[in-house]
Amino acid sequence: MSRSGLTGSGHVARHCARAEKPYEGTTAMRTLGIVSNCWRVQLERGIDLATLISSGADEGYTVFELRQGCLGRFETPDDHRPLAEALGELPRTFPDAVFNVALAFPFLSPGASPDDSLFLEGVEAAVACAGRFRPHLRLVDLTTSSQGIDVEVAAAADRVAALAERMAMGGGWSVENGFEPWHVLRDVLMAARAGISADANPRLCFDPCNLLGAADAPDPGEVTASLDPATLSMVHFKQRRDRRIQPTVCRGEIDWQRQIERLDAAGYGGPWLFEIAPDEDVARHTAESRRYLESCGF
Repeated sequence: MSRSGLTGSGHVARHCARAEKPYEGTTAMRTLGIVSNCWRVQLERGIDLATLISSGADEGYTVFELRQGCLGRFETPDDHRPLAEALGELPRTFPDAVFNVALAFPFLSPGASPDDSLFLEGVEAAVACAGRFRPHLRLVDLTTSSQGIDVEVAAAADRVAALAERMAMGGGWSVENGFEPWHVLRDVLMAARAGISADANPRLCFDPCNLLGAADAPDPGEVTASLDPATLSMVHFKQRRDRRIQPTVCRGEIDWQRQIERLDAAGYGGPWLFEIAPDEDVARHTAESRRYLESCGF
């Protein structure tokens, strides 16, 4: 049970029955957002997350990914667990903003369980900050070893399916590609989707830059070309140079013109979120990033 009493998926299902779907659009109507870890420097200085969201809204962002560890007063100070009651303030203050909650959770691990307290608190937090939109929980596995996962796809898919059924939120959750072998995550998601209802299917939060650190070293352009846009929840804008994440999306190891062209050609119409390296002047770097991406056809 979570700290504020979540015992199952009934409340989530009731919320979804009346919620709007936020992640739908066309390539002609770009939806921009930002991940709260871009503001790590500002949060560590005591600037309130709500103040940063307000500034982001003024800059044209409509989707905000609330990343565990970068939530300020909206999470516990020691173990960074989201505080659902506090997060409920955000949709009341920003009723037109779309929020999702992002957790580091080892969903590929043999120990992953839909009864895990962190997972349940993530579900509750996603519901609390959804407002009039469908709740969305995003998971990334940053801890599971790459060794041996490729021979445990069926078991991992069963665990992901169990998480999906507990979520009971239609398309309201996704997993981000991290540094596990891409082919493993791909196969796990395909197997999990085959075993559960379409409404519960997990989608992919696609981060092309993370593929540069994946154990099987896939070609990011080829991966993007293989994706079904209907299975994507969002795309992260990020760039790497000399193996370091940059504070600006610019020329680097990811060919963003190629990425944008392939996602546009496939018909992707979901949100694009900046996840740049934290910096003193996030607004300046995102403005520079937007100008660069426009030169890439965005």
